[in-house]
Amino acid sequence: MSNYGIKISKPNYDVETAALIDQIFNSEHNCIKLSQKLGTVSSTLDYAETETFEIAHGFSFTPGFLAWFEVDGDGTWYFMYSRKRLTAGYSGAYCAPFSDATNLSIVITNDDITTHTIIVYYVIFADEGA
Repeated sequence: MSNYGIKISKPNYDVETAALIDQIFNSEHNCIKLSQKLGTVSSTLDYAETETFEIAHGFSFTPGFLAWFEVDGDGTWYFMYSRKRLTAGYSGAYCAPFSDATNLSIVITNDDITTHTIIVYYVIFADEGA
């Protein structure tokens, strides 16, 4: 490994010998860059209803992103593409986000016989998705 650029190690680690995992920053490696694009979308859906949100990201490429959701404000968070099982059966709430060169699209579905409010939190990275 060449010894050039900027390296910052965690406290109590020697920057010259610290493993990559013990470095806070190393200019030899690409880092995920957080854009200022983060937010929430929310919908109250009846049985078998779906709503799609389109969030324009303003990049000329397809960015990476993260999304997680909560149902009825119960304080439990579910990662994207998860299903929160709402009853003993197979019904639940779903969050299926995807991005393209224009938008982050977030699809929310309630497949439970009861009305639920689903809140999705998202962050869009200033890097191309891999």
